[in-house]
Amino acid sequence: MDEPLAGTDPLVVNFDRAGATLRVVVGGELDFDVAEAFFDLVASQAVDNGLQQVTLDLSRLTFMDCGGVAALVRLRLAVRANGCGFAIANPRPIVRRVLAVTGQLGLMRELAESLEETT
Repeated sequence: MDEPLAGTDPLVVNFDRAGATLRVVVGGELDFDVAEAFFDLVASQAVDNGLQQVTLDLSRLTFMDCGGVAALVRLRLAVRANGCGFAIANPRPIVRRVLAVTGQLGLMRELAESLEETT
């Protein structure tokens, strides 16, 4: 199910659960204006739901500012506090750069392999 959130290039979030693994495909712009709604939406699916792994596929994310980074950090902390693994996959170069400059890329345990190979 796609969940559009307001923004210049609307943020779209799609959830795909397989057993104890949740894949969240994020597209559009994750900025300050939608960061809180993004966190609330994803946390509602990713925390306290018997999951072992949450992976955010950022291949469709076209922009992210400091508000988006903060939402990812909060989400990572919430998921990890629940005893669940957390990773990102497939960030575009601009998103990868923002995460690297803010020191978050390594903490997000970026997956080298493409998610398409595992689905």
